[in-house]
Amino acid sequence: MADKIGAADCRKIAPPARRDMPEGNAAGAVVALSFQTFLSQSAKAAVEAKAETRDHGQAAATRRRQRVLTSSLNGCYPMLDLAQVRTLLLAERSRDVGVLTEAVDAVLATSPEVSPLDIEMVFRDAGSPAYLISKPELTIVFGMPAWRSALDRLGMSPQENRYALAVTTGHS
Repeated sequence: MADKIGAADCRKIAPPARRDMPEGNAAGAVVALSFQTFLSQSAKAAVEAKAETRDHGQAAATRRRQRVLTSSLNGCYPMLDLAQVRTLLLAERSRDVGVLTEAVDAVLATSPEVSPLDIEMVFRDAGSPAYLISKPELTIVFGMPAWRSALDRLGMSPQENRYALAVTTGHS
């Protein structure tokens, strides 16, 4: 009797009167018209509810990403303060190696206890395409293929690069 959203089908509850009587024809037309209106309004309501759910889902996903990033930033980088992390991530957004190099150099110059590995971990946790290469000098590349290619040219593995980033402290 009731459909998926709990509304009853008016044809099953109150069937139209007999068609051979004038009041039956009028009642049948009214019921059919109201049923069509009901169906069109239900379809519109379903589309609006789906759009609202989708928008709410996107907003919820954004809030989850912000909570994850905030929780990963708090206490996870003991050598970096939040202002330095923010500076690095804002510079990374520019996708300009020069801007990012300046930001990395500034962080390393102001905090001698910070290693390039700490900065690399900020980029990894943020899902950044920026990668640091430790030798022969600190280099920044964008994209994993460029990073792997540069490491292959240097004859280094990713683990060796990470160890080299960890032992380097301060501005080099």
